[in-house]
Amino acid sequence: MKVITIDGPAGSGKSTVAQALSRRLGIPYLSTGLLYRALALAALRAKLKPESSQGLLDFLAQLRLRLTPTDDRSGFVIWLDDRPCTERDMKTPEVSQSSSEFSVLPEVRAKLLDLQRSAARPAGVIVDGRDTGSVVFPQADLKVYLKADAGERARRRARELGLPETDAATLAEIEARDSRDSHRSAAPLVVPAGATVIDSTDRTVEQVVDDLLQLLA
Repeated sequence: MKVITIDGPAGSGKSTVAQALSRRLGIPYLSTGLLYRALALAALRAKLKPESSQGLLDFLAQLRLRLTPTDDRSGFVIWLDDRPCTERDMKTPEVSQSSSEFSVLPEVRAKLLDLQRSAARPAGVIVDGRDTGSVVFPQADLKVYLKADAGERARRRARELGLPETDAATLAEIEARDSRDSHRSAAPLVVPAGATVIDSTDRTVEQVVDDLLQLLA
């Protein structure tokens, strides 16, 4: 069983690279960020605010999240209250904002830790996120930290959203997210011990994946 972790800041290309590597190797892929989005979706439905400490504990105690393999075994279905979460559910602006707010909370990160680790099955797993190599799978077979210039990451995100590539608000959002992720008290964004750092600023997805395949050879 191989466990491969790909961490990095928002817009560094880690999800795209992880999915491409998953296809090349035939190993299941999990985006840990989607688990935080699923939790945020549940919190929005419960009208829970991040600052509600007792409400948060009660919410986490009752939260019903689980993972099952997809039919083709290439990834995972996230179930919330016995219903599958769709990417359409989890990728709304409201869920994105709520996920950013809840993911910095130590109680939330602790709640999802075992669920993330449960993805490591006999076939192996490729996971991406911000603490997968430092906290979730510190003994992974291959740990990668993918970085890119903030301006390039903002351009990529703007293209995804159909905005001008020079959109100032997108760059400000990227920089604010970097600050939150790097300075949070629980599992901050760091280069994991033993990780290979790859700069994707001027590189294609295929070039980065080729680098990872060489590391695995």
